[in-house]
Amino acid sequence: MKHYLITRATSGLGLDLAKKLSSNSKLTLIGRDFTKINLRDFKFKSKKNFNFLEYDLRDLEGISNLINSATQMLGPLDGFVHSA
Repeated sequence: MKHYLITRATSGLGLDLAKKLSSNSKLTLIGRDFTKINLRDFKFKSKKNFNFLEYDLRDLEGISNLINSATQMLGPLDGFVHSA
């Protein structure tokens, strides 16, 4: 199962892509406000296959820690979608 990190996963293209990939991928979803998301819209086979990280990408110094957190939780990344 591939692991993708998707930015701006709380709306627009990022959210749409996350929903489509949720049935057959591990996802790390990055956004600033996850209260906008309805988990019923996703088709995760297991709660172990996704991770939500609230993060403001304007904080450039913390991005390497963000990537490290994502890979520690779900394994190495196979893809990255920057939709912010």
